[in-house]
Amino acid sequence: FLYYTTNRGSRMAGKNFAFKTKHKELGQNVELITLENAASLTIFQLRQELTRRGIFDDTFGADGEKRNINFEACVEVLVAELVKEKDVAQREHAAELDAAKAPTGETIEQKLARQKEERKQAALERSRQRQNDKAYFEVRKDANKDAAKAKLEKDDSSSNGIQALAPEDDTQVDDEETKGLNANPFSSGVGAGKAW
Repeated sequence: FLYYTTNRGSRMAGKNFAFKTKHKELGQNVELITLENAASLTIFQLRQELTRRGIFDDTFGADGEKRNINFEACVEVLVAELVKEKDVAQREHAAELDAAKAPTGETIEQKLARQKEERKQAALERSRQRQNDKAYFEVRKDANKDAAKAKLEKDDSSSNGIQALAPEDDTQVDDEETKGLNANPFSSGVGAGKAW
């Protein structure tokens, strides 16, 4: 029995090494393992992932002599490793944001205020250039006159069309009949004023 466990221990270390090298060769086929899907992996997938990351032997030992190898323990170790990676990624992202902010030394509010002032100065410069160009105002006056004439012509043509559509006979409808019907908007007109 002693020979079997000793021999088995050396084989396991070799298996883990074989898993690690094989997984590195097939690295492009590895699915993305996140905190959300770590618990849905099988024990085999958990062990492969821990071996690929190089933490299986450190945590459990080659034969499981350091810690029992079971689903909960593997998930716990993998989740702890994923949390460490997430923290490192967040720290790196924060450092990148600080590095991007550091050269200018301005906050977002200051940056927005500076950009607004730059746009305002550019608009004022364009305005000065237009004011210096004497032909600009004459072109604008002519364009405004043309637009006003076009509007008047359009209004005249549309009002002529409305008059042509109006009836020539100006007969008055008896308002007494419509007064009774329109007095109560909720009545049907029949038996108006009576309670039903």
